Amino acid sequence: TCRRYHVLNISGIQKLLEPNNASITNKFIREMAAENKPSRNHNPLNVKWAASMKLPTGKDADGFAIYKSDADGFKGGYANLFDHNRINMTIQEAIQSWSTTDQQVYVKNVCNWTNLTADTKMSSLNAAQRVSLVKAMARQEGFPQDRMSAADGCAV
Repeated sequence: TCRRYHVLNISGIQKLLEPNNASITNKFIREMAAENKPSRNHNPLNVKWAASMKLPTGKDADGFAIYKSDADGFKGGYANLFDHNRINMTIQEAIQSWSTTDQQVYVKNVCNWTNLTADTKMSSLNAAQRVSLVKAMARQEGFPQDRMSAADGCAV
């Protein structure tokens, strides 16, 4: 016999579901709702997708990049953050170009978590400081703290 399936699409994540199996459908919806966008998309810095990007596997319904792993997401965020457009900016300027949310709070939190100042030039950061900045920005974006170790290889 041929079985029919339904495709459930939540924020760009698709799952095949058997019809008339409400418990599986409801479980999937609860799981998806429990994860925030950076976690679900393996996109710790909440990077918007662009056609020129190499690592994302696609984009969600809101235009944010989807990566296959947290490590790829950190590498993609790192590459985007330290590209030629932002490398000569200060941390404050880079964050202001990065996020449209409450930028003063964003800058304050990131600087507190990294022990860097808002007027520090991005180009002056060493590899450890760059990873620290990426982790702090992921934290500000709501990425789970228990998955931050995936950032450790992003500066290579």
